[in-house]
Amino acid sequence: MAPRIEHGKESFQVCVPIHGAIEHGDGAVNTKKAFMRELVIAIGGNLEPTENRKSWLVRVARAAGLKPRAVHDVWYGGPVTFEAARKLKSTAEKKQNEQRHIVDQLETLAARLEAIDADFHRAHVDTLRALAAQRRGWLGGEE
Repeated sequence: MAPRIEHGKESFQVCVPIHGAIEHGDGAVNTKKAFMRELVIAIGGNLEPTENRKSWLVRVARAAGLKPRAVHDVWYGGPVTFEAARKLKSTAEKKQNEQRHIVDQLETLAARLEAIDADFHRAHVDTLRALAAQRRGWLGGEE
């Protein structure tokens, strides 16, 4: 079933089956509730100690360059615009790339310390590698 698009608008309320890919050749974006919530979680991470769900969603909206209402609708299964889906997807990808970069930096630092004096820096090297492995696990064990 193709999405119904109102004249001059790019919003829709139907789910487009994607079959494993995030984008189709025609530009459709997976807007299934579970997938969209995963994007919000990837961007927002854990709640801060002083946050509630509403302020967390506002933080996600700011990070993605969206209005809080758009992220609220995504989280609670309301209508999702193409713009909101694309912005959430690109922001989540940026966050994931930042995490990959941090993992690379941790591993590089561990290798440099080991090259300088492996015995002296053993505790730090082991800690850095454990932290890198933990973050890589959060990324889904990629690479």
